[in-house]
Amino acid sequence: MSSDISRQRFNPTNDFSSVLMQQGRVQLDADWNEWNEILNRHWRSETIDIIGRCVVPLETPAGFEIQLSAGKMTIGRGRIYVHGLQAENHGDGNLEFDPILAESRGVDPLPYEKQPYFPKVEDEADLPEKLQLPKTGGPHLVYIDVWERELTAVENPNLIENAVGVDTTSRLQTAWQVRLLPNVGDGVTCATPDEQLEGWLDIIQPSAGRLTTKAVGVATPADPCLIPPSGGYRGLENRTYRVEIHDGGAIGAATFKWSRDNASVASGVSAIENDITLTVDRAVWDSVRRFSPGDWVEITDDWREFSLQPGEMRQIDSVEDSSRTITLKSALTAGLFPVNGQNLTDPERHTRIKRWDQDPGGPAVIEVPASGTPFILEDGVEVTFTTEPDGGAFRSGDYWIFVARTADASVEELDAAAARGVHHHYCRLAIITFPDAAIDCRTFWPPSTGESECGCCCTYTVGDEVNSFGKYTSINDAINALPDGGGEVCILPGLYFENVLIQGRRDVVLRGCGWQTRIASESLKPPPQPADPAAGAPHAPAGAGGVNADSPPFGAVITISQSQHVKLLSFAVEAAEDEVGVLIDGTGKLSVASQSNTGATNIPRELIIQRDRTLDVTVEDLVITASTVPAILADTVTLLQIESNRIAMENVAARYLEWLPATVQLDIAKEPQSGGTGLTGIASFVAPGGIQIAGTSTGAPTRDVFVIENEIDSAGWNVITLGSVAILDSNGNNTGGISGTTVQVPGPCDTTITLQIPSTNPGQPGSRIVAAGNLVNIQINRNRIRNTGACGIGPVGFFDPKSGPEIVSIQNLTISANTIARSLLREVTLLAQSSSGAFGAICVPYVENLVIRDNAITDFGFRAGDPVCGIFILYGQIIDISRNQVLETRDWNLTTQESVSAAGIRGGIVVVAATPPSFTNPASLYSKANTLAAEYTLSRS
Repeated sequence: MSSDISRQRFNPTNDFSSVLMQQGRVQLDADWNEWNEILNRHWRSETIDIIGRCVVPLETPAGFEIQLSAGKMTIGRGRIYVHGLQAENHGDGNLEFDPILAESRGVDPLPYEKQPYFPKVEDEADLPEKLQLPKTGGPHLVYIDVWERELTAVENPNLIENAVGVDTTSRLQTAWQVRLLPNVGDGVTCATPDEQLEGWLDIIQPSAGRLTTKAVGVATPADPCLIPPSGGYRGLENRTYRVEIHDGGAIGAATFKWSRDNASVASGVSAIENDITLTVDRAVWDSVRRFSPGDWVEITDDWREFSLQPGEMRQIDSVEDSSRTITLKSALTAGLFPVNGQNLTDPERHTRIKRWDQDPGGPAVIEVPASGTPFILEDGVEVTFTTEPDGGAFRSGDYWIFVARTADASVEELDAAAARGVHHHYCRLAIITFPDAAIDCRTFWPPSTGESECGCCCTYTVGDEVNSFGKYTSINDAINALPDGGGEVCILPGLYFENVLIQGRRDVVLRGCGWQTRIASESLKPPPQPADPAAGAPHAPAGAGGVNADSPPFGAVITISQSQHVKLLSFAVEAAEDEVGVLIDGTGKLSVASQSNTGATNIPRELIIQRDRTLDVTVEDLVITASTVPAILADTVTLLQIESNRIAMENVAARYLEWLPATVQLDIAKEPQSGGTGLTGIASFVAPGGIQIAGTSTGAPTRDVFVIENEIDSAGWNVITLGSVAILDSNGNNTGGISGTTVQVPGPCDTTITLQIPSTNPGQPGSRIVAAGNLVNIQINRNRIRNTGACGIGPVGFFDPKSGPEIVSIQNLTISANTIARSLLREVTLLAQSSSGAFGAICVPYVENLVIRDNAITDFGFRAGDPVCGIFILYGQIIDISRNQVLETRDWNLTTQESVSAAGIRGGIVVVAATPPSFTNPASLYSKANTLAAEYTLSRS
C-alpha cells in the first residue's frame, strides 16, 4: 500500500548527507522522509561499493543456500545483500537463541513453499502455478528477487497503537522471493553472461516506462468559484498525485490508474458477501477522504501482491457508512478472495480495498496513450508517457509521485522520469536439476586472506590459521558442509596435513592458491613436541587413512570415490614414500594386505578417484611430488582431463625440483641415495612412473582421458603408462588387485628395465595375469617429459604370446606436440619373443586410429645405439605419424667403451605391423584386438 504523505523530496543529485532541525519551525513529514531516503541511499551505495552487488556474508554462510533432495527445495537460513538491500531468511522449525543479535531464529532451512513473502500454503502444489517448482528436468536457474515494500496499518494492523486507536506511521519492508527460471539449457553455469540465458534479461531488466508532468491551461470553467484559466494547476486542494501502471506491457497494451492522495484512501476488508458486498474496517475519514458511490476501487490481498499481480478494479454502487459496507456494481471473480462460512476473509491474506480517482464515467483503467501524447488527468495536470528504450515495456506496479500546489498553481515537473518504484533487484543463487542436483552460485564476503588468488566463487574457505584464515580449518569439514548439489571449497595458502575424502558427491571443486596451498600426506606431519600438552597418540603412519570407516585401508591424501564432475585445481600435493600422486578410479580394494599377497608394487594413493559412476574429472595446475609409485594413475574413469600439472618423481629437494617454489622444496622429505643404478648423469630412480591411465579390472573401457600441458621429471619407469593388468586367482576370479606399473618390484640396486609381463603372479601360485580393460579416446598433448628410466609414453608391458592372447589395446589415441628428452635411461632387458614388442620413447602396443604428430624426441636409450626406438608401434590399424623430430644428440664414441648389443629392435620410427580399416567386417579393432594381435605375434614368433 502507499502512505498518506505530503510529498517526496529526495533527489540523489543534491548530495545531501543529513537533515537538520531548526528551532520554532513547523515539522513536515517530507523532511523526515527525505532524511530516511538520504540514509538509505548512503547505506546501500556504501554496501555495494565495499562488498559488491550480490553477496552472502560469511557470518551466515548458509544464507540462501539452495539444497535439493528428492525434488524438494530448501533455502538456507541467513542473510544476503542484493544491490545493497539486506534480505534475511530467519529459518524454520524450532527456535534457538542467537547470542550475537540477541534474538530468536529457526534452526532449519526454509522449505521453498514456506517463504514469508509467498502465499501461505501447506503444500507446494497449492501455490499459484507460476510459483510452483518443476517436477523434473533442468537445468533451472534459481534466483532471488528483493524489493522494498511499503506497509501501512491496512497490511499490518499491529502498526496501530491500541492506546491511540489510529495509525501513526507506515513502514518500508525488505521483501524477497526465491524463484526459478526454468530450463535454461545445457552448459549454463553460474558465470554464463546474462544475455546468454534465455528469458533472464526479461526478468532483470528495469522498467522502460518514463513519465513527464506539467501544468497546462484549460478552457474557462462554468463554475465561477474556480481559479481563472490563466494559472496552471486549477485544483482547490494541495494534492499528492500518484500515477501507477495496472497492466504491464508496451505502449498500447499497458494501462494505468491515478490518485489525488497517493492512493492512501484504503481499508482492510473483513468480510465479502456474495462477492459483491464488502465489509470494511473504515469507510469514512472525512468529507474528502472516504469511499463514495461511483468511485473506482481496487480489491487485492497479499496473495495477489506476492504473485506480482494487480488487484481487481470495480466501481462502487453504494456505501453504508454506519455498517461500513460497500456494495460494488459488479461482482468480484468467484473464489478470488476466499471467505469462511460467516463470509469472513482470511486474516492472513490481508484483503484490502483502495480508492483511485479516474473519471467515474470512464473505464476502470486507462490505456497508456501513444508515446509522447499528453493526457490531462484533471485541473490542468498533464502527464505524458514514453519509454526508454523506445518500444520497451512498462511493468505492473510502476508508479510516479508528484505534487500540485494551490499557492502558486504549480505542478511538480517530471522530465521523462523513471518510475519511483517498485524496483526489483535480482541475484543468482544456484543452478539445479531435479531431483537432487544443485550448483551453488553465491558469492561470499569477506574474502579471506589470499582468496583473490583462489577464485571468487567459493562456497566455503579453508585456512590453516597460520598463513590464512577461512571458514573452516579442515578440508574435510568444508567438503562435508557442502550441499548435496556440490560447491567449491577454496583452500587458502597454508600447509595441510590431512586425509581428504570426496565420496558419493557431484559438482565439487577443490581450488587452491597455486603452490601456496600445500596438501601433504598425513604421515609427513611433524610429530608434536613432547612438551605439547595436546600431544596424544602417536601420529598415524602412511596408509592409516583416518578419514572414516568407509575409506580404503591404505594411505591417501585425497580420495575421490563414486563421484561425478570433480575438479582439483591449483595446489601442491606432497606424497610420502610409497604413495601414489593421483590415482583415478581405483577398485577400492587396494589395501596393503592385498598388495603384499600379490607381490606387486603397493599402490597407496595420493589423489584417488575410485570407480562406480566416476565421471568427468579434471586435475589441473597441480604441483605433485611423489616417490616410489606413480604420481598419477587413472583406472575406470569416463572423461578425465589432466592438464598443466608439474610432477617430480623423487622426494629429494633441489635435485630435480628446480621449478618448484623454495617453500615447497623445504618441506619435501629427503631420502638417502640408492646406489648402483648405473644411470649416466642421473641419481637413483626410485619412483616407477608419473601418470598411469589404467584399464578397469572388470574389463570395462577407460574413456575420454586428456593429459595436457604437464611437466614430468625423473621417473624410474614410464612417465605416462598406458593400460594396466588384472590378476586372476587359480579359479579365474578377479582378485581386484592392481599391479601398478610393474608386477615384480625392482630392488634398490636394479639398473635394468623390461616390459615383459609374466604369465603368473610370482607371489600367488596358480594365479594368472591378464590385460585389464581397454583405453578409448586418449589425448596426450603438449607435455614436457624428461629423465625417465623407461618409455616417455609406453604400455604397462607386453604379454608373451605363447601364454595366451592377451594385449593392452587402445582405440583413438592422439600423441601430439610433446617434448620427450632423455628417455629409456636404464638398460633394457629384451622380451622373451622379439616380435611381441620393443622399447620406444613413444611405445604403443595395439591401437586402432593412432595419431603421433609434432613431437620432439631426443636422446633415447641408456647409451646411443641401444636396442630402443624413438617411436615404436607393434600393431595398428589406421596410423598417422607425421611432423615429428626424432634426434640422438649424444656422441656414440664418447658414451661408453662397451660394445652395443646387436640384438633387439632399434630405430628412429619402427612400425612392426599396420593394417587398413576393415570394410568387409564392421567389427572394430577395439572389439577384436585380442584375437587379431595374438594371431599376428604368434605367427612372427
